[in-house]
Amino acid sequence: MDNAKLLFNHLCGFNKICLVDWSKSPDATRDFLATVSIAFSFSGLSFNLAYKLLDICNNKMDQENIQNLMAFASMYELINIFSGDWGKIAPLKETLLNDALKKGDLWNTTGYLFFITFVKIDTGDFENAQRLINKMSEIAVAYDYSAAAVHADILSTYLLVKRGQLSEAQKKAEQGIIFSGRHSTELHQQSFFCVKAEVQILLNDVDGAKETLLKARKIIDQHKYLVPIYIMSYLVTKFMTDLHLINAAIVSNDRKNLSRLKKKANHSGKRALNNSRKFALNCVKVLRLMGEYYWLIGKQKKALKWWDKAIKKGEELGARPDLSRTYFQIGKSLLEPNSKYKELNGITAEEYLEKARTLFEEMDLQWDLDELDKVMAER
Repeated sequence: MDNAKLLFNHLCGFNKICLVDWSKSPDATRDFLATVSIAFSFSGLSFNLAYKLLDICNNKMDQENIQNLMAFASMYELINIFSGDWGKIAPLKETLLNDALKKGDLWNTTGYLFFITFVKIDTGDFENAQRLINKMSEIAVAYDYSAAAVHADILSTYLLVKRGQLSEAQKKAEQGIIFSGRHSTELHQQSFFCVKAEVQILLNDVDGAKETLLKARKIIDQHKYLVPIYIMSYLVTKFMTDLHLINAAIVSNDRKNLSRLKKKANHSGKRALNNSRKFALNCVKVLRLMGEYYWLIGKQKKALKWWDKAIKKGEELGARPDLSRTYFQIGKSLLEPNSKYKELNGITAEEYLEKARTLFEEMDLQWDLDELDKVMAER
């Protein structure tokens, strides 16, 4: 997919649609909705403009047309999710979804499920996330629809990573790499490569992660422009890799390469941060990683400011998995011998670790609990 061409084609189409009374045609209405989504929100150009145009569409479109309603619901939730306005997300519209499926509207129903499920995962609602993934898989089988199949695989892999089930996540990512390769969906394939690399980093396989990221980068370099959702995983994983390399250089006292590694991490961190402003999923994680970067390079006060931002954003979104991991990172860092600070916002290291433990137990994040126990054992 040529994302640059897609964007400009939709903007051109938008101008032509506005020359006629598109509300008289259900197909034109859905074209209008798709344009709003892709041109102004999917690309991250302007969420405010996207909301305004959706309001216009909602007032003019046929409210009895199931496919119009499904397209509108899909686009509206997409904007809410990308912009980080998760309080606007409506309860799952299962009746509308099933009615739209009966009409053969596979694209909008799977898109709707895809983005809603991401938020379920990011807020730690793992049980309902799995239920929606199962629904996506049923659609894939019932309609022989490969797009639903690859979306279900992406969601399953993402869920496994969020739950800290790393071995299972790596296997699922490898299956996704093969499946997306067979179906020529290379942008999905690079996403699977990035998830695999993230797992490798978490398992301390840095060389493996670097090799996997190179495969993702090879696909990315074939495209002039990638919209935020397609580049986010790469940017975050690249930043994680750079942070791991800085830490390794510090541990081994490799001063020769440390300055270069710091510059690389600073660059990759800024890119991930800028992208997260256009695609809110993982934004809490990026803020936490920014804090880790500044802590590693010795700017502890600045690190605490980034972690404070991560906490506030995590609480605002209800992004419990990444919020809990932020609590853990703060508590672990404050306990370090070289820490100049004993608390953040009046909360001590021990209290942050206890807050992390509470959330880890609520979500049954066993890998994280094991990491927490290691920290406590080293005290």
